[in-house]
Amino acid sequence: MSALPVKVNSLRELTLFEINFTDLEHISCILCLLHSSPGVHSPQIWAKVPAVTAGDDLALQYLLQEHSGMREDINSLQTLVIKYFQGSRAEMLFVKLILSCCSSLQRITFVDNQVLQSNFSNILEELLLFPRASTKAQIVF
Repeated sequence: MSALPVKVNSLRELTLFEINFTDLEHISCILCLLHSSPGVHSPQIWAKVPAVTAGDDLALQYLLQEHSGMREDINSLQTLVIKYFQGSRAEMLFVKLILSCCSSLQRITFVDNQVLQSNFSNILEELLLFPRASTKAQIVF
């Protein structure tokens, strides 16, 4: 499902807790909510860090590629806060999807990130070099 049957225009605030970025149902739910809630401009996502398997990663890649054509559908998103980000492959794929699909995006902020210091520069470089739908989108750690 890519959207709810009706738009939820009255929803303004959205905070999602313990999101597992390797769980396709969690990702589908997030994308569905963003697609269906044009009034939500600044959602917050609190990540839950599970063990990742290769199968989860491949399935997630497929799902994210499938949703990569929804640029117009979530163009109301202006800022996104992700808490407890670790820079896992699944988390990176989700962030890249948001960067590629949200033309009104101004900033993604990572709060209380759990990125290992040895991986920080590689993760930051990968995100900064990734093409974005919004030329104004900033990445803040």
